[in-house]
Amino acid sequence: MCVSREVAASTNSRTLREVSSMFIYVCQICDQSTGNDIKLLSRHLYFFHKDITKEQYYQKYLKNSDNKCLFCKNPTKFINLNKGYARTCSRSCSTKYYWENSKKSEDRRKELSINMKGNTFSIGRQKQKSISKNRKRTSKI
Repeated sequence: MCVSREVAASTNSRTLREVSSMFIYVCQICDQSTGNDIKLLSRHLYFFHKDITKEQYYQKYLKNSDNKCLFCKNPTKFINLNKGYARTCSRSCSTKYYWENSKKSEDRRKELSINMKGNTFSIGRQKQKSISKNRKRTSKI
């Protein structure tokens, strides 16, 4: 990301979401500060750097993600400076990708379930019940 040096030094251990209001976007072409909103950087590019597109600027200076489909590895569409590239190249790939991932998560849920007297109980629910029982025992109201 385009960030001032002081802010970058103070945010080494923090995540982007925690300090998003602290970011100051600086144009990498002319070193002009555009504020803490990437829309202002986009506007700056439009008015002052007409020779470069937003996609070219993103690829050269901001590249946070690949422009390949998560399902078929084809190139994806550029959205904007904030979002970058789309995750999938089409609706069909999007559906296939999320369907595949939901099957994997369903298989994980089945692996984590246990069978007791013909009934299937989720380990997560049992842990929640035991935690709530322990809280009732230890709580002093």
